[in-house]
Amino acid sequence: MIMEAIIDTIINRDFIGFQKFWHSQKNESTEYERQCLLLEILNLYRYNTKYDFFKKVFDEILKTKPSLDFSIDCWAPTFLSQVVNQCSKKLFMYFVDKGANINFVGDSFLFLNEKEKEFEGEFSRYHTCLDFADLKLADKLSVDYNFSAPDIDIDEVRQQGDLRENVTISAAYYYDLLEQSIYLQDLIHLDRLRDYMINSGAKTYQELKKKNYGNV
Repeated sequence: MIMEAIIDTIINRDFIGFQKFWHSQKNESTEYERQCLLLEILNLYRYNTKYDFFKKVFDEILKTKPSLDFSIDCWAPTFLSQVVNQCSKKLFMYFVDKGANINFVGDSFLFLNEKEKEFEGEFSRYHTCLDFADLKLADKLSVDYNFSAPDIDIDEVRQQGDLRENVTISAAYYYDLLEQSIYLQDLIHLDRLRDYMINSGAKTYQELKKKNYGNV
């Protein structure tokens, strides 16, 4: 497939252009190629502001009925885990509704050679999307948290200042605030998504193993 041309239409939010390239290629594409395309497009998704556009794109690709249950060579070990990585409940609900198995178990050793498998051992070899959500949340609350709180009293500043007044800050400080805002948004959305997953029947690999459930 002409993957690069298709991805360019997604970056430019050009749905007509996407349809043109996709319809010329879809009948010759393999399931693996369609899965790779879904993954590449998913990696361009950010929050829910462009959800309607991405949904139309995904709808077109999913008409060819590729399986959504597959492992990937990534920190997020399955396609649905990569959906979780985007911290979007709306997108997660979409793919589960389209047939993705919420308890599909991915094998993180699938892309390793025998020596690499021996080095890694059996620790955390198998994952569900809930396992990944737990891992990502733990990372967000530990290694990803590197912000320091300002040494000021926020309530005192509010009382003394005029909230209608413009404040001048450096570009570096602004981008630092923006980074913190994105971090908090991801953290909140991920926590809510995890709760939704559990309420929808998502299990960890160990829970599935005990119950001999899912594709374990």
